Amino acid sequence: MDDAGYIDMLFVDPAYGRMGVATSLLTRVGRFAAAHGIGRLTVHASITARPFFTRRGFRTIETRHPTIGTVSFVNYLMICS
Repeated sequence: MDDAGYIDMLFVDPAYGRMGVATSLLTRVGRFAAAHGIGRLTVHASITARPFFTRRGFRTIETRHPTIGTVSFVNYLMICS
């Protein structure tokens, strides 16, 4: 997380998926943000990650269509206040 509350990456090895690892990490990020006066978290979530963030109180602000090189994909700007 940067100083503005932007979560750049939150990945868990698939072998440890659905075990609460990402939830634990996000909880710690939220506590750190609150302790440092950061009142809002944002993330560019993938299609796969979007439900995870939605279940944890994030809401979609914008559907994005970034391109890296010649590959276009969809992600979502999400926010949690």
